[in-house]
Amino acid sequence: MVRGRFDLGEMIQYAVILLLPLTMAVEFRSIGTLYLHDFLSVLIAAVLLTRKGALHRLQPVVPFLVLLLIGLVGTIISDIYQATPVEDYSRAWARTAFFGINTVMIWLLTGGKWRLLGTYLFGVGLALTLHSLTTSDSLISSDPLKFGVGIGISLMIAGISVLPFFERPEVRRAIPVLLLVLALFCLFRNSRSIFATLFLALCFAMLVLYVRQYPKMAAKITPSSFAVLLIMGFVGAQLMSAAYGWGADSGLFGQAAQAKFRAQTAGDLNFLLAGRTEWLATVQAIKDSPIIGHGSFAKDSHYVRMYFIELQRLGLSYSYDYYVRTYGFGIPQHSFVLGAWVEGGILAALVWIWGLWLVLRAMFHTLKISPVPVYLVSVTVMFFVWDILFSPAGAEARVVKAVQICILVAAMPAAKKLRKPKAVAGGAMPRGAARRRG
Repeated sequence: MVRGRFDLGEMIQYAVILLLPLTMAVEFRSIGTLYLHDFLSVLIAAVLLTRKGALHRLQPVVPFLVLLLIGLVGTIISDIYQATPVEDYSRAWARTAFFGINTVMIWLLTGGKWRLLGTYLFGVGLALTLHSLTTSDSLISSDPLKFGVGIGISLMIAGISVLPFFERPEVRRAIPVLLLVLALFCLFRNSRSIFATLFLALCFAMLVLYVRQYPKMAAKITPSSFAVLLIMGFVGAQLMSAAYGWGADSGLFGQAAQAKFRAQTAGDLNFLLAGRTEWLATVQAIKDSPIIGHGSFAKDSHYVRMYFIELQRLGLSYSYDYYVRTYGFGIPQHSFVLGAWVEGGILAALVWIWGLWLVLRAMFHTLKISPVPVYLVSVTVMFFVWDILFSPAGAEARVVKAVQICILVAAMPAAKKLRKPKAVAGGAMPRGAARRRG
């Protein structure tokens, strides 16, 4: 390849990686919602697995694949025990299988290389944004910023942060400025979770960049000091939450934010828990069947009635009739890890518990001046944690989470051996190396 220019093979590779996520726009309604992306992933993964050394290159994602398989076994056991209807368990099993296949395909296609992973993440963000702006789904179209556009643009910004262009001194601050502007826009448009996620991502990124200026400080970061930093971060998040509560209650962020905040804090819960009240039923369902679970897409009118009785007791007002019309008698859930636990028991939850451990390891190695692109990893970390703890798993998760897992795995020391040459600490590659990489 001529130095400073892409050869044809590299251009095709980048084009495929950029356009492949956009095939999520083609949906099939059979076993739930399937994407053209799912079927293409099967074909591409099958081709890539035939290449020499493919199994060796897969080693960094093997722990995830093993735990995902264990979770699938747990879900199958739960579905057999609970006699789950075929239309429900077929959707859940297919969802898990495509999740694993997507991860394998993305890892092998990108080779764990930052520019390729960033390109794929950009494509995923673009797909989410376009879907939110064009969908006929009434919930998403009622607030596209909250239900797709905000997240999509966040992923797009994180994706482009690995480009050598943003290493230039005159544009080096463009990425944090873009993320901050988007965060503030979401705050004043009442998309609180996106604001919080981006704000925390920026805080972590600033900490990493500060530490990287002082190698001696980075050398002193141990698991113990890292734990102290996490505690300080948690305290800071609580202060941020309190500051938001004051601002929302005083009307600083607009009347809509004020009305929503006052409605959610009218009862006995703080606004974070009041905004994710499904945990009231989810936790009880887990207590009742922690090992086996309740089956895929579990339905039980007992937990729905209990959920609304608890809401009433806590002084929160929600419509029972609207919930039943919209969701039927599905057990309320609003968390990847708790939702998996409800459906497939403890075995199904293990992969997401491991996901939280993966996040901690990725953050630790990023702080230790590992050659990791800071904004790509920071945004990925915060959205990944938020979804595991506080978001329901939609159909798009098997693609979004697949690329995010690949990014987090790429931050591990074991993955560095697969990447040559190395990336620079700030986020992009050295100029010469960036031209040579694929």
